[in-house]
Amino acid sequence: MYLFSYGSNHPGQLAERLGHPVMALPGVVTGWERVFRGTSRTWGGTGVASLERRRGATTFGIVTPVTVKDLEILDRHEGVPFSYTREKIRAFIGEEDRERPVVVYLAQSKTFNAPSYEYLKAVARTVSTHWRHDDGSPIDPEDFPIR
Repeated sequence: MYLFSYGSNHPGQLAERLGHPVMALPGVVTGWERVFRGTSRTWGGTGVASLERRRGATTFGIVTPVTVKDLEILDRHEGVPFSYTREKIRAFIGEEDRERPVVVYLAQSKTFNAPSYEYLKAVARTVSTHWRHDDGSPIDPEDFPIR
């Protein structure tokens, strides 16, 4: 099974949390947009990323193969079921031209809360693992609409 990460769960953080190296592939979900909801003690009470359905939206991130045990560990880090829920959606992985099921963590809160600049830097680190702008320039914290 695969995990789609679109927030602060970059490969280094995932490896640290899971206690083993992780492989990260490019991933894209369509029909979902990155939003910032709720609060996080880890990030000083600022908003953190979630996904919400929106026709025509595209969200870039990474996809990591995970085990059931890995997901149980991540559930504790993500605060399931209080802060986040674990759901299945579909994503394009790597060079494949078809969507596959992936696991995502979706915020329970529907209340907008702006993220900190430090959090946006972590999101940029995750996304830039495999993605760049069309001109080759890196992804920056300023590239993420705050909604």
